[in-house]
Parts: sequence; C-alpha cells; structure tokens
Amino acid sequence: MAQRSVERTDVYGVILVRKDIDRFDHNVLFARELSVAFASRRLPLRVFDYLGQAAEVFAAFRDPRCRFFLCFNGFGSELKAPVGSLQLVSAFSTYQKPLFDLMHDCPAHESMAHQLGATYPERYLFATDYGYAALATSMGFPNVTFVPSIAFPATLGPDVPRASDRPIDVLLPIGLSPPAMAEMRHREGGSPKSRAYKAIFQAVTELATDDWRLDPIAELQTACRETGVFLDLGSADGRFLLTTVLDFVKFARRRRLLRAIAHLPVTVITDHDIEESLPASRLQFISARSATETLKLMRDAKCVLCPTPHMTGFHERVLGALSAGAAVVAAPNKILQANFIQGRDLIVFPRLTDAAGLIERILGHTAWLDDMAHSGREKALTLYPPRRLVDTILSLLGISE
Repeated sequence: MAQRSVERTDVYGVILVRKDIDRFDHNVLFARELSVAFASRRLPLRVFDYLGQAAEVFAAFRDPRCRFFLCFNGFGSELKAPVGSLQLVSAFSTYQKPLFDLMHDCPAHESMAHQLGATYPERYLFATDYGYAALATSMGFPNVTFVPSIAFPATLGPDVPRASDRPIDVLLPIGLSPPAMAEMRHREGGSPKSRAYKAIFQAVTELATDDWRLDPIAELQTACRETGVFLDLGSADGRFLLTTVLDFVKFARRRRLLRAIAHLPVTVITDHDIEESLPASRLQFISARSATETLKLMRDAKCVLCPTPHMTGFHERVLGALSAGAAVVAAPNKILQANFIQGRDLIVFPRLTDAAGLIERILGHTAWLDDMAHSGREKALTLYPPRRLVDTILSLLGISE
C-alpha cells in the first residue's frame, strides 16, 4: 500500500461486528477501546453489525471518506459484492478498501472456516499469536503480521483499587466445555485415514494434556511428520484433526486445573456446570458474563488465574487482568515470559502441580501481591495500549499525525 499523508477532515473507519455469534460481547469491548484510541488520533470509527446493518456497511464501502474497515477473527472478511450480473467477489477488492483483521484465534480451526476464502490483497491479517501468524502464512493469506493484543484503559479507567484490599481472593474466568465432545468426534472408522487420525489424536492429546509447556499444534505437526501423514490445513480433514486436538487439550487441561486448586478460595466464572465431584472443594462457581463485566470483576480480585491456551501469543484474559491491577498467575506462555518479568510483573507456573503453591505464596505476602499487581499493570498499559495498534494501522494507511 502506497505511503502518503492525507488531510484528515471528515474521514472515518468502520469496525465490523457480528452480534449473533459474539456471545460475551468480546468485540464490543475491543471496539470500545479502539474507538477511543482512534478518536485520540482524530479519526472516528463507526461500529456496524454487518448482518443487521448491511445497508450502512455498503454505504460506507461506497463512501470515499471511509478509509478502512476493521474486523475481529475474520468475521466480515467474507463480505462480497456483485460484479456484473452473475459474479460475487470480495467487497473490499471491489471498493478498494483495506481490511485490518485482528485475529486472536487459530486460523485453521473449524470455527474459522468463514475466512478461508479471504485471500485478497486488501486484507491485512493481524495475528496476536506468533504460531498462528505462521499458520496463516502457510495457508496462503496475504499481509500476515504478528501484533500484540491490547490493554483496556478506557474500560477500566485510570485508577484501580489496591490488590490486597479487594474482596475476591482468586478469580478464574474459563469456559468448561466437556473435553469428551472433541474425543467423541473420533468415532471408530473403517478407513485407514480415520484410524491414523484417531491414533494421532490420542497420542498428541495424552502428551499435551499432561504437560502445559507443550504446544499442541507443534506436537501435532511432529506426530504427523513422524507417521507420514500430510497435515493439510487447507482441507476439511486437516482442520478437523487440528480442531479436535486443540479443543480436547484446552478443556482437559482446565478440568485438571480445577482439581489442582479446588482447596483454594477460587471464584470460577464459567459457562458450563462440571459433572465431576471435587471433594473438600472451596471453589465458588458463578455464571459467565460479558467480556466487559468480566473485566470489571477482575478489578475486584486480588489474583487472576489465567490458563492461557496460546503458547506463543497474547491472550486478552492476561492483558485484561493486568489492566485491572490484579496479580496474574498464568500457564506457560513464551510471549508473556519474554515480555514480563517472572515474580515482578506476573507469575507463570512451570507445571500444573506448581500452580496452587504459587497462588498460596502470593496471597500470603501482601507486599509482594501489591507490588506485582502494580508493576504488571504499569507495564501492560505502557507497552500494549490500544493506540499502539492504531498507530500501526495509520502507518499502513499513510495517515500522518
């Protein structure tokens, strides 16, 4: 894209959202933060539900004052416009409008099938995970860039309570879908491919569920190479295998985490009841709520436990908890460990068996708790403010201050 400065008068950008699939309003939270950051750069945003407000969206496509579109996890990248009477092509290509796609999830996951055809040059895929950025590049998406996710200063405000003064000891916000749902998809099949996929699934999930330091995608790729199975992430079969592995490992790890910390005063925000009994449990379960409400509840927690699903990426739960001024205890994550200082900004537990002891130590040392919560918040707000992503977009657009 040509670099040029433009006079900013009444130009604007558009954020595309899908309210029907955004159960917990994650995109509402991100849209709020980015709108405030863009406004500080004198460029307003308009937020449209691209299904419910199709007329407004296509008016923006035709409006020369609309400089760009932004979407999340590919939702909106599939929009098409008619060319002639018989052909539909990308609306972004038709109207020559760049699309900046902020992607947190795995681009090869089955839930991301809507964006597989979005390989037009106007799409800029901003992946918040190094590994996912590499996968997206291998799948043929253009303009793939790794970017950090963002902190949430607009939602939380400039001041938060001191961590040790908060009413909730430990907060654990997680989804708890049954891991068996993924396993059941590998039913007994007669074909050699079905049997090979089931064997790979069982081997990889057994390894990765036990050891949080292992990346399930890397283990899957290794297992496929060693068994001579070609993992084609552009095919439905390849995405099925990757999806079942990722889903099983994520939810099985979370069930094991609950068992490991059940004796601690942990408040669990979740979307599912758990079927198993947890003897002598001190866990308190509360219903899932919007991303904004969860973020504000983090402001009431001394400590937030974050079982990060991405080994090589930024996760909104961690940056949200840091923004809220809570002490963060997180699962192993290479990006966090490279950017935040262990014991000063947050704590990463190396093994599941270490998690409970680290939480007890933090809660038992008020000064350490407060210092770490303060340091982590200051670093998150300094290094990962929403305006950092805004400035990246403005630079690509050639829009100067």
